[in-house]
Amino acid sequence: MRKLSSREITISGAAAMAIGAAALWSVVIEPSLSTRSDSFAQLRKIDILWSVLDQVPDTLYAPQTAPIQPLRQRVTASARAAAIDIRRVDPQGAALSISLDDVAFTALIGWLETLTTTYGVQVFSAEIGRRPEPGRVSARIVMEDAQ
Repeated sequence: MRKLSSREITISGAAAMAIGAAALWSVVIEPSLSTRSDSFAQLRKIDILWSVLDQVPDTLYAPQTAPIQPLRQRVTASARAAAIDIRRVDPQGAALSISLDDVAFTALIGWLETLTTTYGVQVFSAEIGRRPEPGRVSARIVMEDAQ
């Protein structure tokens, strides 16, 4: 094998440096610059959104809380609306114990679903007993605010 001349060594070194520089540019530098410019574009969009949101009045997105009735009023009003007769209401601290005689099971379940989804009531415990008539039950339910 023959020895490379100094001219061939110089050309090989220059070619290696050019290939290395091209690889460095295409693998490291160019993707970094494009990612950086994309990041700055995203930041500009976020700044524009923040400036728009800063101009929106505070009352527009402030939570509107309706005055909440006491638990007893919510329970009795919803029972009246569902045509359920409450036999007895006993307070037990922050909870209420409701006693029902002879109510349709489907009406009871519908009423409890309405209480939990609409009126913010949580059923703590329920004792439901079958009556001699089909589809009729008696119940004792302990409920509280769902907070």
